[in-house]
Amino acid sequence: MLAQKDEMRRDQYVRDLASALKEVVRASRDRFAPVEGVRIVRFPGRQSWYEAKTYLPGANYCRIDDEPALMYSCIWGRAEARMDMTAFHTRLAADIETALGPDFKRRQTAKNAGSVFFDEQASSGGATVQVLPPAREPEPTVKVIVLPAKSNASR
Repeated sequence: MLAQKDEMRRDQYVRDLASALKEVVRASRDRFAPVEGVRIVRFPGRQSWYEAKTYLPGANYCRIDDEPALMYSCIWGRAEARMDMTAFHTRLAADIETALGPDFKRRQTAKNAGSVFFDEQASSGGATVQVLPPAREPEPTVKVIVLPAKSNASR
């Protein structure tokens, strides 16, 4: 019975992930404006970004950067349920692949060891979703980045 409840929770999580990812990918066609929240400005250095209105399920923080490149990103930090960040990265990449469905093609490159890319198979080029492996400094984190189609990023 407990295993069945865990499976039902996992199925709901993947459905929620699919819904949020589809919303972010659609928003990438409009420079992420539909999911853009409050602008955050940090001094000194005048670094700024937008907090995302739409978070991917379980992420600690999501934001939209427009400099140096337009991107939506979310970070997952270590939590009690995610003590092994390498295993979490592998599971998250698999969940994202399931959530994105057949419209995206998975690829990995030797150049970006551990990173997993999902490219939208659109006729005019599409968004790219990237799952970065756990960063070690200063705290282990896993990061997901959504990049818009090249033609939409440069407007």
